[in-house]
Amino acid sequence: MSELVIKTALENGDLKMTKYFTKKELMRVNNKSIEANKNRTLEPSYLEKLDEKLLFPIVFELPHNDVEMRTRIQLSDTDNGFLDMDFKDYDKLPTWKGGG
Repeated sequence: MSELVIKTALENGDLKMTKYFTKKELMRVNNKSIEANKNRTLEPSYLEKLDEKLLFPIVFELPHNDVEMRTRIQLSDTDNGFLDMDFKDYDKLPTWKGGG
């Protein structure tokens, strides 16, 4: 179950990089981005509803304006969202190794 979102991204051909968020880390980084007034953030009330057991892969990333990483995160089988984040936070994210 915890790999459902990653599995969906792999099947769709969306998963290029394998860095991922846990729900807790996604909420922390999103709140930090909101406080920093970054352009792309996620609605906190939406994130509250996400399943704690899932992993949320980054399916696209792009260095943005040389000051941050713009990412697209797979949030469910059908939903994704963009989040601008500090390079430091991006570099700290774990990498999914696969398996099950």
